[in-house]
This record gives sequence, C-alpha cells and structure tokens, in this order.
Amino acid sequence: MTYTTNKISQILTDDFPTSESVVVHFFVEVRKIIESMNKSEQEKFSLIKFYGDWLSHTQKDRIPESIKVIMGKIDQAVPTIEYLNEHQNMWAEYLKFVYMDELREELRNLFDRVNLPKDFINDNIRWLNFAHFLITALIDQPIIDPVPSINRFAFLWVKDNAVIWEIIFNDDRKTFKCSNVIH
Repeated sequence: MTYTTNKISQILTDDFPTSESVVVHFFVEVRKIIESMNKSEQEKFSLIKFYGDWLSHTQKDRIPESIKVIMGKIDQAVPTIEYLNEHQNMWAEYLKFVYMDELREELRNLFDRVNLPKDFINDNIRWLNFAHFLITALIDQPIIDPVPSINRFAFLWVKDNAVIWEIIFNDDRKTFKCSNVIH
C-alpha cells in the first residue's frame, strides 16, 4: 500500500462516513490516487475526479464529459412535471443521480484496483450517509451551464434540514425543484 492508500484506509473506519468534513477529506485523498495514474486510467474515474473538484469550488463551470452525460440525462428526464407524472419510469435517471449509483460503481472499481475495503460502498445505509454528507458539502455550489438547456444545477437547503436540488433551465421549463430523498 502507498502512503495515500494507507491514509484512506485510516479514514475508512467502521463508522465511516461520520461527517461532511471527513467525506471531503476522503475525496482529497482518493483524487491523489487517481491523479497518480496514467491518463487512460484516470478517465475510468472521471466522476470521482469531478466530485472531488466540485467540492473545492464555490461554483463549477468547467464541466467534464461525464457530468455533461448525467446532466443530459436529467435534462431529458425533466420535460415537464405533467409528463413526469404520466411517465414514472423517467424518474429512474433522477434516482440514479440522487443515489449516486455511477459514483458508487466508480468507487467500487477504484477500490478493487488499489485493494481498499469496500464496506461502506457495499452497505446501503452507509452509502446513503456518504451521499448525504457529499450532497450537504455541495450545497450552494452550483454547476453552471452543464448542457445548453440547463443554466444552473444546485443543491439547496430547505426547512427542517432537508435538501432539494434545483435546475434552472434555459427554456420554457424555467425552474424545476425536486426533493432529495436523502436527508
């Protein structure tokens, strides 16, 4: 194990994740591993890199292809609220984004590659806690112009410590707000 993987192992205690700051630190260390890889290997972990980068900026306006793809799917999944209510299967992309399924898979693959324990990734409750802390760390740090039809995507606080995500569209959909089931 390298020094960085040892540090990550120390972070990955039985009760990980314990706080927003621990999750942010986790991303800093995980990005170090990815950035030590060659470019073609790094591309396999573009979402991890993106979230690590997003955590360190007050707004994200340089958008990698991996996020353009996700935002494009969300753009397609939110034609109108009426349409969504009639076509419940469109919520699948929303749920994949909220539960961070693709990020989870990338972390699983990275941890396999560098021989780190995947306990929190494989445990649904711990994964939801991880996603919650990640989302709360990203509150009020919007993604700007991720695709032509979306002006802004952001996680926002609402009453009772709940979090919503808000999309401001550049078309007649205007603003779409959706409750985050992780709170």
